[in-house]
Amino acid sequence: MIKVSDVLGLPLLSTSEGERLGMVHEVLLNLAKGVITGFILENGGFLREAKIVDISQIKNIGEGAVTVPSGELKFEKNLEKFSDCHKYKEFITKPVFTQAGKSIGIIQDVFVNETNGHIVGFEVSEGLIHDILEGRGIIPLPKSTIYGKDTVVVPNYVIDFFEKNRGKKEMMLERLTSLEAIWEKAEEGADYWSNVEQY
Repeated sequence: MIKVSDVLGLPLLSTSEGERLGMVHEVLLNLAKGVITGFILENGGFLREAKIVDISQIKNIGEGAVTVPSGELKFEKNLEKFSDCHKYKEFITKPVFTQAGKSIGIIQDVFVNETNGHIVGFEVSEGLIHDILEGRGIIPLPKSTIYGKDTVVVPNYVIDFFEKNRGKKEMMLERLTSLEAIWEKAEEGADYWSNVEQY
């Protein structure tokens, strides 16, 4: 599992030709489907068009590079195909609230399962002092989350999970991917989110 912030600035490499095709400047997120959908590469100059690579062409998202099997890529030149997506840089810093109006914090990063591109959770800040003393919180990504223009709204049960698992960041990071498998049960209202140790 990786943070999207760690992908920014990585080179895009062709593994068959050993060629560097650009650097990741932005990541496109389809939050309704819970997946990464593409990468915007640096344009390389003021007058050059940005190059967009669809996730279907990506072979692997690694710690040091994003790889493709061949240098023969089909680049998109505009965002029309990705009209239902959010840009990562515009998405972070949005406040998160429950449906009951309780504030959870501000989104600081997005966790992704690098093997399939699935978004599995958010890193949330409750303020600078809290971050220094206790670290940032982590919440899994419920499918019924609402992504508005100004805020993100999550189901009420997320706050219980969030509060019960404070101080268990390392355990949660290890288990976010497996928590993805219980989304459907949580959406049915079952108390599957009460404690990460169950999973």
